[in-house]
Amino acid sequence: MINTDVAAKSSGRVGSGLSVKSIDLSVFLMSLGLMVYAGFSNPTPDNVGPFEVFFVSLIFLAIGIFPVVKLMTFVPFVSNMGLGGHSRYLAFYLSVFLFALVGVLKGYPVSDIARDFVAFTFLFFPVLLCQSKLIYMSEKQLDYLCISLGVVGAVMAARHLVVAGFSFSGLGSEFYSEHELYLSTDPSVLFSSIFLPFRAIEKIAKSRVKGDLIISLLMFLAGMIATLALAAKGHRGPMFLIASSWLIFLFLRGFFSLKVFVCMTLASIVVGLMYSDAIYAVYEMLMKKQEAHGINARDLELFAAWNAVSDGYLNLFFGLGFGSHFYNPAAGGVYVNFAHMYVAWAILKGGLLGALFLVVYALSFVKPAYLVFKRDASLSLAIASPLIIGAVVNGSYRMLTFGVILFICIVAAHRQSAAQLKNS
Repeated sequence: MINTDVAAKSSGRVGSGLSVKSIDLSVFLMSLGLMVYAGFSNPTPDNVGPFEVFFVSLIFLAIGIFPVVKLMTFVPFVSNMGLGGHSRYLAFYLSVFLFALVGVLKGYPVSDIARDFVAFTFLFFPVLLCQSKLIYMSEKQLDYLCISLGVVGAVMAARHLVVAGFSFSGLGSEFYSEHELYLSTDPSVLFSSIFLPFRAIEKIAKSRVKGDLIISLLMFLAGMIATLALAAKGHRGPMFLIASSWLIFLFLRGFFSLKVFVCMTLASIVVGLMYSDAIYAVYEMLMKKQEAHGINARDLELFAAWNAVSDGYLNLFFGLGFGSHFYNPAAGGVYVNFAHMYVAWAILKGGLLGALFLVVYALSFVKPAYLVFKRDASLSLAIASPLIIGAVVNGSYRMLTFGVILFICIVAAHRQSAAQLKNS
């Protein structure tokens, strides 16, 4: 079912009461907030400092107070309900109530409950953003936000390389870690490594303006910086998805556009010739890491989460709630409040019932993802890769930009719905 209200407003068929400049300002403030986050904070800060307050304030200004009020008064049940909206909001209300209630009843420290709630808020960030004017972004505004997020990822990647003391001479022979800042783990880095190069290739293939060529080359370079950070850290999953995305993009776009095919081929040849030794060294390093670490005890993590809630029927069905900790073999065998796997975290915090709510939430993005795939190959690959990695491998579903990427998926899907409505 297409949300005709949102689609119509997005396509300009009806007056939404929102000016283009108003949405422009919101997109700018959102982008600026994310830039501050990328430059001065990190995905999992230990404390809330002035920069955290600043970027959250900018994002709040972009959203406004009314979406928060609407969310707290259950207004979403009667508005903006297209593309899986009903199940998305139902999952949000039921899971936040369950997780918070159980955590309070078990008497966990307020600080631990609050930390889990913040991570939960990032995961469900789209339910708030969909109530704001940002849902009515135009094609140009959406592209601006996507490029901004790509730049955010490149900045995070550059910070990672600086903090880790990166040197090209060590690429492929040692792992460069950023020491618990998790900068390269942020979903925006993987998004940047795929979206920016692909969008740059598309722009080069379409435009003959010199200014566009320079901007496209800068975008491509920024995407390569993000890829370099992931390679330097030895992230196997992201590197596999980047390589797979190049092949998929070549098949989806290159075979149907000679210019795109030529641009991709030239880019691959240039990068390959310039860095062939480094690429082979990184490949060997990743293969050795795979042999040594396998799946990084993710299976044991899932079993540990199950064991943590299976000591009684109440825990099994309702979980341990916000603020709970468990022995996690995938986190060095210590007690932590998180799990790398989305399903393991859902089971720990909400038991079988909470896991059901979060599975419903995940499924609500299936149709939007399909519409984005039909609409934009480069964007769909850039969205899918960090979502897969974040939910299965590194636990970045608890980070701010994970929720932003989910929201971009929804907006892009509404743009596709708008196009279908306009052509109908």
